[in-house]
Amino acid sequence: VFYIVDGQQVINLQGPYMHDDDGIRNIVDIPDDTDTQLHDVDHGSLTREIYYSDVTKKYETQDVYSKAVGVNGNRSMIVDLNDTNPYSWSKDSHVLLDKSTQSSVWELHIKDFSYDKAPGVSDANRGKYLAFTEKGTTLNGEGKVSTCIDYLKNLGVTTVQLNPFNDFQSVNEAGDNTQYDLGYDPQNYNVPEGSYSSNPYNGKVRIKECKEMIKALYDAGISVVMDVVYNHTYSTDSCFQKTVPDYYYRKTTTGAFSNGSGYDNEEDSI
Repeated sequence: VFYIVDGQQVINLQGPYMHDDDGIRNIVDIPDDTDTQLHDVDHGSLTREIYYSDVTKKYETQDVYSKAVGVNGNRSMIVDLNDTNPYSWSKDSHVLLDKSTQSSVWELHIKDFSYDKAPGVSDANRGKYLAFTEKGTTLNGEGKVSTCIDYLKNLGVTTVQLNPFNDFQSVNEAGDNTQYDLGYDPQNYNVPEGSYSSNPYNGKVRIKECKEMIKALYDAGISVVMDVVYNHTYSTDSCFQKTVPDYYYRKTTTGAFSNGSGYDNEEDSI
């Protein structure tokens, strides 16, 4: 559990620990009857090692409820979310309509929105959260046909439904920019996908740039809806199963993982 008190990071660990200039480290042997213990926290990156009474089962995993992670989402990061707020974020608010029947909804994939060169987005921001922040873009840069957010405004779109952009597992965030996925293979539910950011290694960057995308849509008078996938994960080799085995997933009477989602597993509790 993490708390920010007077701007300082305070960590509540389950188990004995010490604090020094390099971080927080475990300093005692793990009792035989220990079921779960946070074992090693180092240099701002959280590693949770889960120990069970059967000592052959030892896992290192990110926090189930992480809000910030490093590249590929396998290590949690401790962040002050205030540090991720764009300018005037505190004044930002959801765009509401008097009646839902007034909505003109556009379903949108973040990478598809700007990855092609034709919309005229800068190379650095193509296929990224920050593409939404670019104004005045036109088709092939010719200054005639508006693209991106200006195009949505000209169409009269009032609401954008974004395909899932929680951290998903099938894209290697350390890989090249040609990878693609619809996002329906979640890994960390409360973390923005890193491949849409300019730096997937720094957990703060993806959060801030995701907020900048949402703010840009709000500033354009467009409401934002997020498509979410809470009924399954990419695989059962996950932080959920490693943290509390057989708690988060449904199983059949035979002990096999239930497949009601069609993705080889389905969530029972989050």
